[in-house]
Amino acid sequence: MIGRGVLFDAGFGGGSWHERAILAVATLTVFAVGVALRVPGCEESFWVDELHTAWAVWDGPAEVAGRASLGNQTPFYFWGVWVWKSLFGGGEVALRMSSVLAVSLAAAWLCFGIGVVFRRVGSGFAAGMVLAVERNAIFFGTELRPYAWVLLAAAVAAVAFAAAITRESRGVAEGTGGEPEGTRSAGRHSTGGRPVGRRASGGRSGGRVRGVRGRGWGRRRRTPPHRHRHRHPHPRLRRRPPAGHH
Repeated sequence: MIGRGVLFDAGFGGGSWHERAILAVATLTVFAVGVALRVPGCEESFWVDELHTAWAVWDGPAEVAGRASLGNQTPFYFWGVWVWKSLFGGGEVALRMSSVLAVSLAAAWLCFGIGVVFRRVGSGFAAGMVLAVERNAIFFGTELRPYAWVLLAAAVAAVAFAAAITRESRGVAEGTGGEPEGTRSAGRHSTGGRPVGRRASGGRSGGRVRGVRGRGWGRRRRTPPHRHRHRHPHPRLRRRPPAGHH
């Protein structure tokens, strides 16, 4: 059922309980796969760049900024790792789990966010699983470096961008053009409530209104074809009626 892509209404509370349950199972599955593929590599010894991170957070918080700058790094990530070390210890597995959970959370967020935005669990499950099993994301997402947190920030930005363009496209499809409500209400007649800048036949008038004059906004109303039915194309060459014709 996940592979077929179950419809899911936009919004955190949309959809039936069955659809929300399927999305929750898919999200937890992606998160579990991401953790399971990265935990075995956490027992290896630190690389040289990981040793710099461990050394930067090994002593008190006052030493973190100076040691981070020696590696040409900003101290924000290292302050977070220092708090993590204070809570869970300073071993290889304990420290690397901060990166493992971050990249696994990024994959789970892709699954949940894409599933909600595009209203299909299958799309979100595919997007999250790609990040969960990708080889480079496994290798660099396990290191005690900021790579995993960069992936998490990228996942959040990707879902936000997808939500923005989807909302814009749905607004165009519904005839609102993605404009704010105040802008749309300002372009209506004071009595009829009809939009000024669009025709009822699809809104392709280019911002002009039939019958409105001034500043290039109006188009002259064309005479219906039936009014030209009895007219000669050249008025001066019209034939005179025969004598005795009334």
